[in-house]
Amino acid sequence: MPLNLCYTLPTFTYYSTFNPRRKDTAFVSLCIIAVFLCSVCFIILPSPYVTEKPGPSTDVLSEANGKPIIDYQQDSEDSNKYGGSILLLSVAVYGGPLSYSTSLSKLPDLVSDSADLKPQEMIYKPRNNDSATVEEAKKESDAQMKQSQNSAVVAAAELLKARGIDLPGDSVKIMIEDLGGPSAGLAFTLGILQKAGNLNLTNGRVVAATGTVDDAGNVGKIGGLKEKAQAAVQSGVDILLVPEGNYPEVSAQDQAVLKVVPVKTVDDAVNALLN
Repeated sequence: MPLNLCYTLPTFTYYSTFNPRRKDTAFVSLCIIAVFLCSVCFIILPSPYVTEKPGPSTDVLSEANGKPIIDYQQDSEDSNKYGGSILLLSVAVYGGPLSYSTSLSKLPDLVSDSADLKPQEMIYKPRNNDSATVEEAKKESDAQMKQSQNSAVVAAAELLKARGIDLPGDSVKIMIEDLGGPSAGLAFTLGILQKAGNLNLTNGRVVAATGTVDDAGNVGKIGGLKEKAQAAVQSGVDILLVPEGNYPEVSAQDQAVLKVVPVKTVDDAVNALLN
């Protein structure tokens, strides 16, 4: 007969310190802190993007601070007898080493038709894998502007020489402030040709020109054409000269209200205006 044992198993009661509510509270607190820190960074820290918008348009045949932008020593009182203007177009850049802006300030630009967001490195080229400093960006921008002025004088002198007109290099000085980069070269060259060569390029019209120019008179591509075309529309331009390489970037909307002419050389630009 089997042995039947009757016994009672001991009962243990385990008290746990784990509280699921405490864990949820800690997680929520960490999320709040993380969101707060991200918001602070979003509001305070500089954005890695820059915003491009239409900048001011400047008539190179006019004066700035009481002095002619293109100062030709043999200029007469009736130097702009043909009327009209030759505008250089610019792009206003917000952000980057030359202009502090936060990510928060970029939010309206995401939905704006007149603003373009671009990585900072596309505008300010990094060197040695580092971002350009304020000093480097300003120095490079100023050097490009100075070179565009020098090349404009040389290119204009070569074209006038072919027309039997002598233009001494020291007879022209270009003075403009608060603008940098190389894209004003074409506008400067055309302004010199009208003032020093007595060429009726404007014929009473508002002409705008953008493009780099080298000593040989070749017109090179530029950046920010979308914004420059919008600036031309806002300025009531009659004809806009652009580098041939940039012409595909001109929108159908802008072409509907602007006469846009692509050019490869200064000769092309002169012929387009005279004809």
